[in-house]
Amino acid sequence: MWGVIGVRRNRRLVSGALVLGVVCALTAPSAASGALVFSGGVLLTAMNSTYTAPLTSGPYVYVTRENISTGERDVQVYDRRTSAVPTQLSPADGHDQYDHDASGDRVVWTSDAEADSEVWYDDIGDATPPVKITSNAVDDFGPAIDGNWIVWARGDVASWSLYWKNTETGVTGMVDPNVATVRPQEWDVDRGRVVYWDEKVAGTRGIYVYDLESASERTVTTMAASTYTPGHLRMHGDRVT
Repeated sequence: MWGVIGVRRNRRLVSGALVLGVVCALTAPSAASGALVFSGGVLLTAMNSTYTAPLTSGPYVYVTRENISTGERDVQVYDRRTSAVPTQLSPADGHDQYDHDASGDRVVWTSDAEADSEVWYDDIGDATPPVKITSNAVDDFGPAIDGNWIVWARGDVASWSLYWKNTETGVTGMVDPNVATVRPQEWDVDRGRVVYWDEKVAGTRGIYVYDLESASERTVTTMAASTYTPGHLRMHGDRVT
């Protein structure tokens, strides 16, 4: 499901397209631009631009803006309390920035500016510029954030694992380092706990919740891989859906 970079990009765009029907209504895009109309009456549009994957968090609307001429994608934020143009968070460096997730004024995304993809983080509530939180020779992608906690995948097309970082302490670790994950899917983080599904046992898919503070994991449920495929996992408090 999360394979080569191109596949990851397409999957995220499809996911973003599904979200559109929930958080906003689309106007009919012209050949020159794609506009988003949000339920609060905010119109977000620009010539030569297409906006996708809108994500609301507090007063902010985070989007991916694609330059129609060049195909370059960047992450932008719109503050609904002001009538200003959106602010670009990721650098306009000719490379794709995408996969954004947000928690209040904290936002993360994936960047293709290097030979392998890396994860970036920004707190738009302060004056500190965005920082790269990963730096290695393999792909880091699919970041999710809740409060101080960031979770993302690291690996290649064959296999990958989930990693985490606490932005307050700077501590970084691996989700469930004692049990080999194969290709964890559909991860989400809430209040220091990560939900995901994986086929740790051949032929069996399980949904797991990992507590980042206690480094303990529980199995929510398991199912036959030939019969079931979990999808769109979300966690809020003690509930997993």
